[in-house]
This record gives sequence, structure tokens and C-alpha cells, in this order.
Amino acid sequence: MGMSVKGQLSYGFDVGFAEEQFGFYDDPAAPEWSCQDDPIGAAEQLLLDSIGFTETWSEDNVGYFSRRKDAERELGVTFELFGYVDWAGYLLVAEHRQSEQGIPLDINPVTLTVPDGTDDRLLRAAAVLEIERHPRWILTGLYF
Repeated sequence: MGMSVKGQLSYGFDVGFAEEQFGFYDDPAAPEWSCQDDPIGAAEQLLLDSIGFTETWSEDNVGYFSRRKDAERELGVTFELFGYVDWAGYLLVAEHRQSEQGIPLDINPVTLTVPDGTDDRLLRAAAVLEIERHPRWILTGLYF
């Protein structure tokens, strides 16, 4: 079985590698979410909490997933995986384009823009996560 690769062009910033590879795992000043067993899950919940979505799923919570999806849309940023599946990193992005294996992704750099407010959404997310990052276009690969 061979390896497959997908190219990804995203607008956002690099959050770091999974689990202890975040680069600040052993740093006593590291954000609390980065030291959790599921750092990306903890970061996602922190971001959702910041816009007032504090619900948790239970069998009795009818419509939870629909409301969560609406909150994620309102948030306007998402985590995307990059690198190798067993040694993955994460980006926090507002725009994400991915090529499928063997299919080129046409990109015109002249028209490569993001909607107004995109930087603000990403910078607010960085502040909530207590990390200092600056949004930019990032080209990555996903190997699996």
C-alpha cells in the first residue's frame, strides 16, 4: 500500500504539532488547553465558549449538533490537520482549499483574497487561545 498526499492552501496560522509536540507542552506558561489529553478538542471548546456556545452533548440534548454547527459557522475558524497522520500538526484557518489526490488545484494568486473580517476572526481566536500568531496564506501537505 502506497502513501497518498493532498495539497492544502489555507489562510490562518500554524498552531503546532499534536499532543506533546505543540512546542510549549513543557512550558509552565503554556496555555492550559495545549496540555490537555485532547488539545485540539479543548481549544475548539474554548473557542466555542468564547462566543457563548457552552452546551455539551447528551442523549437528551435534542438538536445539539445542529446548534453546534451553527456556532462553528458563527466562529468562522476551524482546525485543519497537516503533515503525516501519525505525526500531525494543526492549522487554525478561516479559508481552506484542498486538492484531491492526483487532481491539481487551480489557484490564481492575483485573486487570492479573503473576506473582510477574516483577520479579525483569526486574531480573536489567537487571543482566546493565548497564543501570538499572525494570519497568512500557508501551503501544506497531508500524507496518509
